[in-house]
Amino acid sequence: MEINIDRIKSRFDGKVRNEEIIKLYNQFKKIDDVLSLDYGIEETIVKFLKCRLNINLCKTEINQRSLEIKGYENEIKLLNRSGFDSLRQKGKLLSYLSNYDNDILDTLHFMGCILGEEVSEIKLDRFRKRRDETNRNYNELNIDGNVSVSSNINSWV
Repeated sequence: MEINIDRIKSRFDGKVRNEEIIKLYNQFKKIDDVLSLDYGIEETIVKFLKCRLNINLCKTEINQRSLEIKGYENEIKLLNRSGFDSLRQKGKLLSYLSNYDNDILDTLHFMGCILGEEVSEIKLDRFRKRRDETNRNYNELNIDGNVSVSSNINSWV
């Protein structure tokens, strides 16, 4: 073997296993047999391992930054929802929101301030009230028991 495994391992504080170095040696040896490597096999292995370790460090940093970003995004969501959450905890949110029209409710839902279930509950309640009001109005028109408001008793005789 044309490389010193212990010398390579010592450059990486034991973060690299012998098997990994041997595998890389075999890979780069095949390349070197066809076309001579610019840095030689051992130095190429060292550069390769440095790059791989740096990539792993970058990925670790990216993961840490992603967690940090998620924390900030959650904080923003909480800032948007804080007043709504306090009303929700007191059980007063739905009655408070029922004073607003559907467009405003949809906008608040889109912004993450209120839940879809809350919007749906308010809209369903409004639908039921309109339905009941319509039925009540219809029943008031049909007090005499006729089949329709425009029916004429004489036409059935």
